[in-house]
Amino acid sequence: MELEIVEVEPSIEVFEIFRNVFKGAFAMDYSIERFSWTYLSKYSQGSKIVLIRSGLRVLGVRGLWKLRGLKSYQLIDTCVLPEARGQGLFAQSNIYISSNYSVYNLPNGMSRPGYLRDGWVIASRIGIVPLPIKHSLPQFYEYDYLVWRFVQCPDRQYFIKKHGNCYSILAIKRGLIPVLIARTKHKLNLPYYYGPVLLGYSTGKRKYLKTTGMILCNDNEIVKYHPIYFDMI
Repeated sequence: MELEIVEVEPSIEVFEIFRNVFKGAFAMDYSIERFSWTYLSKYSQGSKIVLIRSGLRVLGVRGLWKLRGLKSYQLIDTCVLPEARGQGLFAQSNIYISSNYSVYNLPNGMSRPGYLRDGWVIASRIGIVPLPIKHSLPQFYEYDYLVWRFVQCPDRQYFIKKHGNCYSILAIKRGLIPVLIARTKHKLNLPYYYGPVLLGYSTGKRKYLKTTGMILCNDNEIVKYHPIYFDMI
């Protein structure tokens, strides 16, 4: 199969193409709210959509998520139509992306071997560890950015808890267990969590109670990864 890889700027018009491929790949819808938050926000300017085509038909898409303050992109939203799988779309698009961008990723166990075969390396791990851990945010995460990242996220509910002179931003795992993502001086308009918080995400060299995944990259441009850098956290 002769493939063409085309890089496009995210837009409402591109969303319709993206949505059709996503629905065909996963039998799930992808909302315009999620697309706008991910790709069209001023805090993710520079994000890209990579289309994989055969002729005029788009068979796969890859998302490159560019967060303000980072040079690297997170590779997200990889989807390939069922009838096009096993025909080199993943590998060819990986070559294109690695040749043009500094990229990191948190792939699932099924796709991880493909990245490693294509020359990506394990940069770190991310997992859940007992508190206390250091979780202050980089200085460029101002109040408005945190509102976008945690309050306005369309399909995840985060919580907040006062912790000394700062506030803890929490994710609730499996509907019950609070896990610390980051601490900030800003009080966000999030539901307040009243119970104890004993666990947090870490990307450091710790013994994890539970490993969430392996962080892969193609050039290790980011020296230290933070949980806030990942769209699924």
